[in-house]
This record gives sequence, structure tokens and C-alpha cells, in this order.
Amino acid sequence: MNRNLYIIFIALLFLRCQKDYQKSNVLVLSTNEVSYDGSTKNGVTFSASILLDSKHDVVEQGFVMGLKKEPTIDDEVLKVNELNDKSFSFFYDYVLVPDTTYYLRSYAKTEKYLIYGNLIEFFSSGSQPPVISKIEPSIAFWGDTILITGENFDRNGKNNKVLFNSIVAPLIWGNSDSIKVIVPPNLDVYESVVCVNLYGNSSDKKEFKILSPLITGINTDRGQYPDTIIIEGQNLSEYYGRLLFGDISLEPIRINPIKNPYLKIDKLHFQVPFLGDEQDVDLEFNQAGSVVSVSPTFHYNEQSILGLSVDSIYATDTITLYAKNIDFSKVDVITSIESLCNKVGLWKDSARLIPNIYYKDYAHEEFNVNCQVYSELYKNLVTIYNSSVIHRKPKITKVFDSTIPYGGKLEISTDGTYGGRCLLHFKGIDRPNVTGSIAMTSSSAKYFIYLAEEMLPGQYEIWLENNSRFSNKKIIEVPYPVVSSIPNNIIKRGDKLFIEGVNLPFISRAYQLRHIQSNLVFKRPNESITVDKNEYTTLNLIGKGEYRLEFLFGDELYPTDHNIILEDYFSYETTCEEFDYEPHGELCFAKDYKLYYLLNDEKAMRVIDMNTGHVEKITTNIRLADSHIPGELYAQNCIFPTIINDNIYICHDYHLLEFNFDFMHWDDVVVEAENDSVIRTAEINNELIVNTKNNKVYRYNGSWQELGEFHFDYYTFGIGEYFYTGFNNGFSKVLLSDFNNTTYILSPLYRFNYYYAFKHFFVYNDEIYECFVRTYYLELARLSPRDDSFEKLEPNIISRSTTSTRFFPDVNGDVYYLVNNVVYKFTPDE
Repeated sequence: MNRNLYIIFIALLFLRCQKDYQKSNVLVLSTNEVSYDGSTKNGVTFSASILLDSKHDVVEQGFVMGLKKEPTIDDEVLKVNELNDKSFSFFYDYVLVPDTTYYLRSYAKTEKYLIYGNLIEFFSSGSQPPVISKIEPSIAFWGDTILITGENFDRNGKNNKVLFNSIVAPLIWGNSDSIKVIVPPNLDVYESVVCVNLYGNSSDKKEFKILSPLITGINTDRGQYPDTIIIEGQNLSEYYGRLLFGDISLEPIRINPIKNPYLKIDKLHFQVPFLGDEQDVDLEFNQAGSVVSVSPTFHYNEQSILGLSVDSIYATDTITLYAKNIDFSKVDVITSIESLCNKVGLWKDSARLIPNIYYKDYAHEEFNVNCQVYSELYKNLVTIYNSSVIHRKPKITKVFDSTIPYGGKLEISTDGTYGGRCLLHFKGIDRPNVTGSIAMTSSSAKYFIYLAEEMLPGQYEIWLENNSRFSNKKIIEVPYPVVSSIPNNIIKRGDKLFIEGVNLPFISRAYQLRHIQSNLVFKRPNESITVDKNEYTTLNLIGKGEYRLEFLFGDELYPTDHNIILEDYFSYETTCEEFDYEPHGELCFAKDYKLYYLLNDEKAMRVIDMNTGHVEKITTNIRLADSHIPGELYAQNCIFPTIINDNIYICHDYHLLEFNFDFMHWDDVVVEAENDSVIRTAEINNELIVNTKNNKVYRYNGSWQELGEFHFDYYTFGIGEYFYTGFNNGFSKVLLSDFNNTTYILSPLYRFNYYYAFKHFFVYNDEIYECFVRTYYLELARLSPRDDSFEKLEPNIISRSTTSTRFFPDVNGDVYYLVNNVVYKFTPDE
């Protein structure tokens, strides 16, 4: 490539020498190698030759230079002052980056074209270091602009680095001999030196100072924490100004929210720190090391805690804290009682406090009271007061009535009880083994406590425990009750029994009535009681006769000499042995003073002998007529029995079964109907009536007689000439001779609901009785065929059991009622 350039150069030179030379459209330039005297530090000369002139006038000549190849006029441009049509040059004495390769091209602009010469490169060994000749002004404030003049600065200004000590100042403008900068805001010293650094070369250093503050006045010369001292003057900085309050350096109260360090103000506000003791304090103002004395001496008033209003408190009491020269509404005194505290009132020289340990289990003998204030000297909280007050024990101040009935309400007033666990402890005096505690609920300083059930009649010591602290002791008495009378001593079940007397128990379980004939005990139902006149609900009583009123305190029986008489439609018969299995289903009947019932779990019968109370298990197989193979009896497959004279008939799995009392088994009675089976039985005029699966109705009195067609309901009873059978969720009355006639069905005489309860029906004295065994009581209703009326037998009986309650119809017409293991005779007409 160099060889080609050389040939072009000779050719152009030859053409120029021709006498008939003609100018061309495009100028041709040649950039010469740079020259310098020993080193680039002494300056560099750039030169160029015009090899072929242009017929267009040249308007500008010079050089372009940069750190990248092929520099253009977008890089550093060096224009020559005088135009020349043969050659031109430029002496470069500006700063060069040391140890750096530069690229250079000559250029010329005509009226029409921009022409570049060839590229050359040269290596720079640097330039002379910058020199500061002057700084104006040399004393200024933060944020002021200063002018630095000198030489060997960066001609573009952007690479100059001006340092105040080691802090770089923000640049505004600069060239090769002058720089404008801002006094840096983070310059934190009064005196500093300024230098210019360029490409690692630093200038000489010149001194610079921040304007000194001038104090003209102070608003006060005495006070205490947290008063405000106002310093007035000139050249004050909220950012760097400090008031030396003795040995404490105080920062100004920030009035300027942006904390502008450039802001020159004439007032600064300082808060008087807490010192405690009275003293005179020297004041000085220090602004970035420029110290100015402030006069006169400041007199600090004594500030101290004088003491507490009391020497002993309950945890809920308030304490007043007294002080000297402390305005608690302004001074942030950190006050704590056992590290916790609520300030409920703040005034000048006093504060009202309450311990914030209401829900803490605090059992210590003393409360520690501590006051702290922030110290500017130690930059931490310091204790200015520490003391203690006695933690008073809770106290029973009054027992409103020291004689309380068994389980009655104790009312006391107290001092010193508060949140957390609060218990009333008791211990028997004449019953020392009886001890315990009762959780209490409070209404202000009064407590209402129902005595524990184990506090049997006698004297007791009582005391409080509140948050692991114990009160004084008091004595109360639980007396035995005294019954004066029972005015209505002849009652029916459900009547209110009124017991008059004093000290009657509040606990329902303490009352009981004992049936004299059977010695059975009936506990009082749980219900609300009034002390003066106790109303005793008698719904749980069953069995006519005489009852004695008794009280039971724990295991201690306390009888009275007051009896009542109950008129009832049940009379006591016997108490049998405890059941290992209770009756199931509807298969219950009686004969010869014995009760028979089916055990579904064992597929066997039980027999209760009411003379002895003995319960005997018997095996009751079924002798099927067609196979003579014994079958098994299931309660859920049995319809309740029909009694004809001394015979018992039931339907079981579509078979008609007759109980054989001699052999204690069931015989299968064959129905004389082809491909049919029995589903219901009933009794009319002492004759057996059966209903089959095919809705046939038969009379059986040793032989079978078809009566017609009809479908009996699950519950079907025959009384006189009528059937009473379930229909449309109620009983309908059907005349025996009206079978096969659709007009015989009357409107239901009584509608019933099954609910979720055990339901039984039985016939007594030509009347149908409906029995609901609900969860808590037994309900009886009667349907009288005499006048087609229905009535509910009132009141209900509170039932102690649901599963073992059954009615047993007897072959002689009686009905027995079994509840738990007690047998009663049903006598509604007596």
C-alpha cells in the first residue's frame, strides 16, 4: 500500500510541475509526520501539504485528532489561523494523555467539499503538570462558586479534577487556563488546600478557607432540658454548626427540612441537654473547626425526681411521681414499673403512673420504679431515679353474709385483685380433708362466687389467690337446711312442690324424694331455685304413694320428717335384677305375674318373675309346621303380639306364630290360603283376625274363615265391632262387617307424627294408648273409641332411660310398665 501511495505522490508531483497545470474539482492533502523537541511534554507540531489544489475556494484548514483511528471533525478539531494553498501547520501545546497513541489527519473545507488527508499516528509521553496561579475568592461558603486560573488544564475542561483536600469539587466550566467549581458541601473542615489533578499529574496547592461564623447574640443564658437556645449571627450552617455545651456537642434542631448545607442562615436552634445537677456551662460555637466563643455562661437549673406519692400499692393503683424543674408533658422521661408502665397523666413537675402488669402473674414483694432520660453526653439512656414500693397483698375487705346455704352464692368485696388468675381457696375447719379452690369472676371490687359442691355443711376458712399472692383469711359457714313445711303435700305428677324453710341448698342434686313403699330415690331435676320458697318440679316421679323429702350432701344423707303423697296412674309392683340385656322391639307381653320380652342380640326370650325380681333367660325356637325344623326369632321381624284368652300370637317373617307356655317355644300356625302369608294380626270379640300379604282378611277360631279384602297398617287394634288401624298418618275407624266396601274408611280420628322417638301402642280397658319415649321424657296419649276422642295424658314423665322403657300387656287385661329395672302397673282409672 505504501508503494502505491509513493507512485501516486510522484505522479501528482510531476503533474504539478507541468506548465499547463489545471486545478481539479477535489483537493488532495498529505498529512506529515508529527515533530517535537525531545518529548511531547514540550509540545507537538502538526503539518500538512496540498498536493493538488481545488478550483473551489478553501474556507477552512486544520487537523482532526483522537484516540481512535480515522478521526473526523466530530473529534478534537485544530484549525489553522491563516489559509495557505501549498502547506499549513499547527503547534499543539495542550495537555496530552501520557503513554497513549493518538491518531491524526489533516483536513480542508472548500465551498463544496470536506477533504481529509492521510492518517498518521504518534505516541504521547504526556504533558507538563497543571499550574494554579490564583483562586478567587480564597474564602467562601459552602455552595459558592470559585474561579481557578493557571495553565496546563484540560482545554475541554471535563477531565480536570479539583480537590479540596481529598474531596472532589463539582465542576461548572473549564478550559486550558481556567476552571470554575463549587465549594463542595461535604467539606467538613474550616481550612483546606486546593489542587488540580489531570491524568495523574497534580498542580501545586493553594490555601482555601470557609467563611468564619460570626455570633451576634443568644436568646437566653439560663434554663434546663428541653429548653431551646437560639444562636444568632452570620455565616451559620445548620449542617455543620455545633454548639459546645460544656463537654457536649449539640447538633442544631433541623429547621431546614432538606438539610441544605449550602444554606447560609442567621439563626440556629439547639435543645438544652439533660444534666441533672445545677451548674454553669461554658458555650462555644464550632462550625467545621472554626470555633467562636459564646457569652455569657449558661446557667443550668437543677432537674431531679423528688420521689413517689406512696410507699406501697396494689398492682392496679396509680402512683404520682414528683420532680423538680421537669415538665413531664415535654420531657421524655422513660418511666417503668417492673419494665412496664402506662402514663395516665403528665403535668409540670408531676406524672401519674399505673403499672402495666395487669395481666401478668406478678408475685414479687416489691415493685421497682425506674426513670431514665437520654444523655447527649453518653448517647444513651441514663438512670436519674431508682426506687421501690411495696407490693400489697390482696385483701378480703368484707364478707356480706358469712352463712351461705349449700352451693349458695358468696359475695365478697376485695382490694388489690386484678386480671389474671383469681381463685377463692377453701379449707374445712371441722372437715379438714375438704379443700379446693373456685375460679372467680369480678364486677369491680365485688366478687360473686357459687360455693363448690364439695363444700358440705360445716365451717370453712376462705382466702384469695391473685397472681400467686395470697390474701387474709375469713371464716364462713355452710349450715344444714331446716325445712319448716311443705304446704301442698298431696300432689299429682307435674305439680309444683313448694318447700319452705331456711338455708335450703342451691344445688338441685342435693334434693331427693324417697318412695316409702319401694325405697326408690328420685333425684331433683336440674332447675333454677329461689332461696325463700323452693319450687320442686315433680315430673320425674312415678308410682303413687308416699314420699319422704331428703337431702344428700356428698355421701352424707340428711333426711327430713316431711312427707308428700303422689296421686299417679302408675303403681309400684317390683324391682327386678339389673339387666345384662335390655328389651328390644315390640315383642313384650305378660302372664301369671311374669313379664316376657325378646332379646334380639341373643335371639332368645327373657322372663321377669315379678314375685322374686329374678330375670331368667329361655330358649325360644320356632317349630315350623312345614319342616318341623326350629328357626330363630328376630325382634325386628316381629309385630307386637295379639292376646286371645291365654294365647299369644305374633307375626314373624310372614309366619303366624303361637307361643306355647308349656314348652316355651313358638308353634307355626298354618294359614289355609294358597301362596299367601300373614303380615298383621288383631283381636275382635276375643277372636283372632289376620291380614295376609295378598290383603286377605281371615277370622281364626280353630278354623279359617275369609272375611274379605283389606290392608291393615303396622299398628292395628280391634275393639268391639271396629278395627282401629293406621291410615294417612293417623288412626281410622273401620267396621268389621264393611270389608270389601270402599265407603267404610272414615276420616282419621287422630293424626300422629313418629318423630325421632321410640313409639309403642297398647290396649287397656278398650282404649288405645300411644306411648312416645323421647330423649328426656315419656309421653302418653289415649284414643277413646267410646266417643272417638283423643287426649294427651298430662303431664309427661321425665324418663331416666329410653331403651329399657316398655309396656307389657297381660293376658288378663292388665298392663305393666318397665322402666330401667323397676316394674309399675298401669292403672289410669284408679
